[in-house]
Amino acid sequence: MTIFWALLSYGIFYQIVTQMNLTVMNAFRYIVVVISFMIVCTHFMSDYLLPRYMRKRKLWVFILIAFVISALMAVVFAYIDLYFAPQDTTFFQKWSNMMLSSVLITTNVCGLRFYREHAEMEKKHRELQTAHLEAELKLLRDQVNPHFLFNVINSINVLMRKDVNQASSVLLKFSDMLRHHLYDSSKEYISLKEEINYLQNYVNVEMIRWGNDVQVECNWIEPPDYILIAPFILSPFVENAFKHVSQEHPGGNYVKINMTLSHTELWFSVENTCDPQSAFVHTGPKAGGIGLENVQKRLGLLYDGKYRLETGRKEKIFLVNLYISLQVQEYG
Repeated sequence: MTIFWALLSYGIFYQIVTQMNLTVMNAFRYIVVVISFMIVCTHFMSDYLLPRYMRKRKLWVFILIAFVISALMAVVFAYIDLYFAPQDTTFFQKWSNMMLSSVLITTNVCGLRFYREHAEMEKKHRELQTAHLEAELKLLRDQVNPHFLFNVINSINVLMRKDVNQASSVLLKFSDMLRHHLYDSSKEYISLKEEINYLQNYVNVEMIRWGNDVQVECNWIEPPDYILIAPFILSPFVENAFKHVSQEHPGGNYVKINMTLSHTELWFSVENTCDPQSAFVHTGPKAGGIGLENVQKRLGLLYDGKYRLETGRKEKIFLVNLYISLQVQEYG
């Protein structure tokens, strides 16, 4: 802004010396008076009035006030001009010329201030959005983790009544799952390989618990280490498939899990038989309870515009299809 006023002062000084035939001393006095008054008025508008009315979202009021102040500035400039260089022109002619100059100067100064103030407001808005997003994601993760752990512990409890040795084996897998919760749940992203390993442990636990009552078919992939995914973004779909798998026809029930990866594009599907009365068959926002409700929120927050989720029921089969465009680990 200092450069702006310096250039403006030099321009006016050069103009009045060459066109108004003023001495250098009078031209200097003219510049001091005019520029000083101009700085006071324009900075009052740009530094005090403009931010105030921007926060109130009443820019039209500011524009009206700025026009009135510019008109008053033009009156003062016209009197100053007539004082230093009396000419055969009317006061209205002087005022008209000065009015145009006042509006142009006011527009430039307030325009620069508007740009800076708008950029600052946008920055604060983004900071608030980021803080809100981080708080909401933390809350959702805190809800998801106990939900998973509860189901796994319940599975082990059921298994201990059938086979203690198998229960011991499952506990080892459970320790790996617990380690995943402790060390990875607080991370923003983990490798897709780690997420798949967690899913495999969970499915192994459920296969032992269900035995021959549920047939399980899995098509896992071996992704490269640099493909990243948000932790526990896939597991609610697998968990709910086992939680709501049909129990009406032992031996004829199944859970199918399929994954394919092309570059960073992940296609993930889960299919399971289900009871007609199960709450899982509904496709509303709370289908499947807190697990699916939260994962839908997390998908919207973390992969906005980069995912597609489809859920539906066909007779006694519930199907989930999920597409996500994943991130890549940055090195260096």
